[in-house]
Amino acid sequence: MKSKLLFILLLFLCSCGSNRMNPSGKNINPINIDYDYYLLKNNFVEFDIYSSIPYSELIFKKYRDGFISNIVSSIKILDEGHKIIYSDSWSSDINSDFFENTQSSKRYINSHTIILEQSTSYYLSLEINDYNNQKHWYKNLTLNF
Repeated sequence: MKSKLLFILLLFLCSCGSNRMNPSGKNINPINIDYDYYLLKNNFVEFDIYSSIPYSELIFKKYRDGFISNIVSSIKILDEGHKIIYSDSWSSDINSDFFENTQSSKRYINSHTIILEQSTSYYLSLEINDYNNQKHWYKNLTLNF
């Protein structure tokens, strides 16, 4: 009896892992981040940051004549000393007219513009949360220019 209980407990704990992995054993991260930068006057730099996530990763709900999903994006920029120098969050409603689009690899693209004083490098941390469906993604990136 104890061995069955131990087996069930072990099976339960092993199945609770939240990291999705592909067959090669590497973590799958559906977020893509890209950026452009522009050197400005007075030692400033402007970053245009683009993030995207496939529609198939989101959970859509029927809403009127289409489908809707809501995500909250949070961005942090850290300096070389890992001190937060910029932070922002925003909510986005993602609409689709057709159910087929909600299952596609088509990507929802979000953009954000930031102006900072020039430094040798910055570190970007991006989180995307679907609080209604308890889904969470994050990605870190070094911004070089």
